[in-house]
Amino acid sequence: MSVVLKRILITVLLAFLFPMESSATSLEDVRGTWALHFEGKAMIVLQVSGDSASPKGSLAQPKSMNVTNDIFVVPDNKVEHHSLVAFANKGDFALASFRDSSGKTTDFELRPKPGGLEVGLAGVPPGAGLGPWLFVAAARGETVATDWQAGRSYVPGDSSKPSAEMAELFRVDQSVREKSPIDWSSVSAGDASRRKRTLELLSSGDLHTGSDYKEAAFIMQHGTTPDDYLLAHSLALVAMAKGESSAAWIAAASMDRFLWSKNLPQIYGTQSKDDGAGNRFREPYAEKLIDGHIKRQLGAVANARD
Repeated sequence: MSVVLKRILITVLLAFLFPMESSATSLEDVRGTWALHFEGKAMIVLQVSGDSASPKGSLAQPKSMNVTNDIFVVPDNKVEHHSLVAFANKGDFALASFRDSSGKTTDFELRPKPGGLEVGLAGVPPGAGLGPWLFVAAARGETVATDWQAGRSYVPGDSSKPSAEMAELFRVDQSVREKSPIDWSSVSAGDASRRKRTLELLSSGDLHTGSDYKEAAFIMQHGTTPDDYLLAHSLALVAMAKGESSAAWIAAASMDRFLWSKNLPQIYGTQSKDDGAGNRFREPYAEKLIDGHIKRQLGAVANARD
């Protein structure tokens, strides 16, 4: 073995056994003011200052904010502040401990990343639905927003801008059904085209708001397969989670239509068919399965409109 090769092997071995200090995450690496944004607004603002000998910092967020499966819910728009009480260099991340006014301490792992600061709950593995989340440098003077809608969910990185194209697809979908008489051959061809475009908008991530997802649910409800109706049902659930409570009816109707497509009784009674003699019927219908009070909450009443 040559002398040069021996030196290279020794260098690699030493680097493995004694990693360079530069790989450690110091306070200087995470110093600054960072924000986690939802729909263009800051929900959490994290600030780290001082130095390793005297670290300072704070974390501000809506009071009683909770996170489940990476979905954020804000029940109270009052802002609570947590103080940095400990900071430690842990190698590839910094461990920062913040304490709230009740004395509860929460530990976070901070990792510098291209474009921002990755923040995660200490000891929680990725995929658990609790981060990590990418915070970006906060704008000068940026604070936690206080106009969150109670009872709806927020997803990191989402937008509050509705899709104008989705709104237009929905407008056409409804208008062709308001004409009399309805040319169903023309409507069916248009439905197929609108479903195709809706699926493209979904796959490209162009739908964001509750109204976007509600409109997409109606488009897919006018499909032809069980999968179309199940997708419509899921889209309606997303719309409701985003605060679009008026999507409750399409959520119920799409489930009924899916059940009928499988030759099973509908459960809400939203669907009806023509018997050929001008009469509407809703059978098969498991009318007693869902309590009438639940149906009223969903607006799930007999509806002859397709």
